[in-house]
Amino acid sequence: MTIIGHETNDGRAVLTLDTCMAPRSFAQSGLPRLLAEAGFRISPSLDVTETLSEGTFSSGDKDIEGERDRMKVFFPDFSGKSLLDIAEGRYETPGERDQAWIALSRAFSTLFRLARAGGHGRLPLEAAARSGPESVLCGEDGSLFVLPPTLYRRCAANAGDDSEIGNRLTWIHPDPEAATPERALSFMAANLAYRLIAGKSAFGAREMSAEEKKEERPRFEALTNEMRKGRFERLYFVAPTLSEGLVKALDAALDLKRGAETDDALIAFFENGAPLSSQVDPARTEASVTVAFARRKELHDTKLRNARKREAFLRRYRGLLYGAGIAVLIIGAVTGVTINDMSRRPTTKGMDPDEVVETFYRSVATLDQEWPATCLAKGVKPDYLAILTNIYVTTKVRESYERNGGVLSPALLFAHGKTDNRPVYGVSGLNVERDIPGKNEYTVSLYLWMPTSDDPVIEGKDPGDQLSILRYRDRLTLGLVKDRWRIIALEPLERASIVPSASEILPKIADGSAAAEPWAPSPEEISAARDEEIKSLTF
Repeated sequence: MTIIGHETNDGRAVLTLDTCMAPRSFAQSGLPRLLAEAGFRISPSLDVTETLSEGTFSSGDKDIEGERDRMKVFFPDFSGKSLLDIAEGRYETPGERDQAWIALSRAFSTLFRLARAGGHGRLPLEAAARSGPESVLCGEDGSLFVLPPTLYRRCAANAGDDSEIGNRLTWIHPDPEAATPERALSFMAANLAYRLIAGKSAFGAREMSAEEKKEERPRFEALTNEMRKGRFERLYFVAPTLSEGLVKALDAALDLKRGAETDDALIAFFENGAPLSSQVDPARTEASVTVAFARRKELHDTKLRNARKREAFLRRYRGLLYGAGIAVLIIGAVTGVTINDMSRRPTTKGMDPDEVVETFYRSVATLDQEWPATCLAKGVKPDYLAILTNIYVTTKVRESYERNGGVLSPALLFAHGKTDNRPVYGVSGLNVERDIPGKNEYTVSLYLWMPTSDDPVIEGKDPGDQLSILRYRDRLTLGLVKDRWRIIALEPLERASIVPSASEILPKIADGSAAAEPWAPSPEEISAARDEEIKSLTF
């Protein structure tokens, strides 16, 4: 339900703001005092005129409770669409979508340019960023009208939760008072641009998991949590043919975990004024239909889904976790997530034996919670499973409290040259050999990096200071289980501590001498890890 309208009062066209209140309730509220608050009319030449409402009238429509007349505040008529209407419009052709994109770009470019001019020019930007897209109307000539911010927000709240969430809270920064106005407006701009491109909101349109539904959590609380955690389907997977520059700019503006104060790249796209169709990259069109793209998207979706499930479980049973022991119950939560997601679990169907072996050890290296069990036949329970569960639980709990960026792989440790106050876990030197040609038996060797050490644990010390390297060798046998290859036997051949403490590892990495060690990641692994880290920040 929109609370902005174009109506006739005393025979002339006016712009109306619905208070969603009956006349008596309106008179007894604080809203009449807000009629002295001004909105902002902005001309195409960036002249700003403060504009007051011209009065109120009773519309004859029923109020939000469906019983009485509603009071409406009216302003001089302004012909145009709100930013929200533009972003949510139905566009049948690329040309129509281009016009909508240009209208959005022009509006946000105007607001940012005014703010840079300083003085009162910041007021329209601040009002728009905190009130939301319904409160900003765009004329066809490039002019804007920003409604009085406090008055609009009070009326939006009166319209009820569904209306306020749909028209305002889904689009604005979750902490608009704490963020800079420019950062808050960049977030809203990227959110609306995402809606125009993808046909859905980055945060408001998704199916909730069973655990989330059990919580009966307020919609607004769940929405703002998603925003603060930067949990949304990256635009690359929604519109893979768009140019990399635009995708990076929009994703970066939406990802609040990055803590950027300015979004110059996004602002530059808006000020450029080019149509959306000019941002299609033919080279990316072909890549979007590959198997690699589909697998990458599946991994991305699975990570989002499981993160939400685990978080919902922990919130729901926080009291039990504290009372009965955090470690045991979190392990149960991880197991429960896997069981509840059986219908969407990955599968080795279609893989050959070599791919199954490589997938198993790659998932061990990345702390994946689904693929290892998928690659194993029923009853095969190597020590890797316990390691994965324990390391995953301890690092995730620590990450949630310390917000240290999570686990650092050996390759990234070499790329950074230091632990960055993060625990180190992963695999280097992975070597897979088929024992006898034609037979599905393999010998696998690797170096397993563990966030444990012979060094004593010191309270407050860098988690990366707890580090050791072990030498692992396994013999694997693969067999067909129904219609897919799986590991039917995994025999440990070697489990040896090679380097027992961080004090023997980190200095060598810092001075460069570690590159000659057999446990050092290859230059190709280091380069690939660095590239993947960059991609994770953009997609």
